[in-house]
Amino acid sequence: MKLIPFPQEEHTGIQGRLARTGKLSTTRVGAEYGQYLLGDVVLTPWQQSLRVVLVQSYSSLEDHPYRQELTPRALAAIGAQTFEVVWLEVV
Repeated sequence: MKLIPFPQEEHTGIQGRLARTGKLSTTRVGAEYGQYLLGDVVLTPWQQSLRVVLVQSYSSLEDHPYRQELTPRALAAIGAQTFEVVWLEVV
């Protein structure tokens, strides 16, 4: 099973969101772009299995569906790169 990494400082927040909603979206750029496909089951660093339910690619940060929620670090990481948003659900 493929591991899907998240920044250590986001683990608690992500785990809480998954416990409340069972769903999560994550932005992937660079080497992780294109690594997650519809139907894939991936494993988080805390050993939780998630299924990829949607993947959408974007070429402009202005089009990011959750741009207002991104941290300054995430905005800088995306920059002008093509990126994708991966939607995941608890298996």
